[in-house]
Amino acid sequence: LTLQGTLMARLDSLGDASTTAQLAAVIGPEFEFDVLCRLSGKSHDALQSEILALVDAGVLRNVMPSASNRYEFRHALLRQAAYDSLLHADAARLHSELADIYTGEYPELRNTSPAVLAQHLASAKRWLDAAGLWLQAGLAARDVGSTIEAMARFDNCLHSLDSATAMKESNAIRFKCQLSRGMVIYHHFGPGDPRVQDALSAAAEVADDLGDRDALSDALTSLSLVRYNSADFSAASKVAGTLVELGTQFASRRALATGRMLEGLCSFATGRFREAQQGLEEAVNLLSEGAEGTEAIQGRALVYLAVTLHILGRTAEARSLVNAAIELARHRRALDLAVTLGNSLYVFSLQSNIQQIRRI
Repeated sequence: LTLQGTLMARLDSLGDASTTAQLAAVIGPEFEFDVLCRLSGKSHDALQSEILALVDAGVLRNVMPSASNRYEFRHALLRQAAYDSLLHADAARLHSELADIYTGEYPELRNTSPAVLAQHLASAKRWLDAAGLWLQAGLAARDVGSTIEAMARFDNCLHSLDSATAMKESNAIRFKCQLSRGMVIYHHFGPGDPRVQDALSAAAEVADDLGDRDALSDALTSLSLVRYNSADFSAASKVAGTLVELGTQFASRRALATGRMLEGLCSFATGRFREAQQGLEEAVNLLSEGAEGTEAIQGRALVYLAVTLHILGRTAEARSLVNAAIELARHRRALDLAVTLGNSLYVFSLQSNIQQIRRI
């Protein structure tokens, strides 16, 4: 007999309790008695008797001796043997029923453990629901700095979407997933990782298919910045030009301002300071008119314009712009202020303003 066969024979010898072991295996390595009771549809006393039989047989054990309502399999192979004895269709049905139990009776699980619910939905082949929760789980991991876990969850989201059929709904999730995935890879591995541009380019394509101009603007902005930070200024400028075209065609001040700023950055990086001044000044003027959703780039545009003006000999204007950028950032997120202060060091260093550098 194989090990798998030996374990199956051990479970089969337990009679009705073996069915309970199968249901427990669907829930996971650990499970709560109340959840298993709800999934099994058995009475409390009947289920308790079968649980005790599984404990006596060495299949299960209490997680904590003082808490009799939570159990775990004594070994992963026991759980796997119980799970593998289910027909695929039965396993999918049970995962679906369990997901409904969690959603209806444990709604907090959607926020506290979205990956758990996503896994059951994926096993139930409810792909679109699973994808949405994998995305949520990935964002949650990203927000606490678990980038590797976030990437794995975003990949699971994309795998689920590949099997989903509702195109419009799945594309909305796919856009958010690819955009978030691209930036997580960027922050973890740097702009040179080819997966970054692949993900952001895919996000832009999906946004274009959806006809969502704001989403397309977000994807193109991220793509241009990544190419800029990887020193591919020609490619970054090309994407920035696409943003300018988008803003001009659809009268989007946001896209136009962002595109002109990015074109200005590329001109600056390649030593074309007059062109940089022109692009950055146009961007600053557009941003000062209150283009929605551009708060994060306004400080960057002001500081880079200040550096450009300093290089062109207009030091007083440069100093004034930097101070304006810092004051503006003080009324926004702490991250915006930190970025603006960091960028302002370029100007103060060029001007040998040691006192201001120390203050920052």
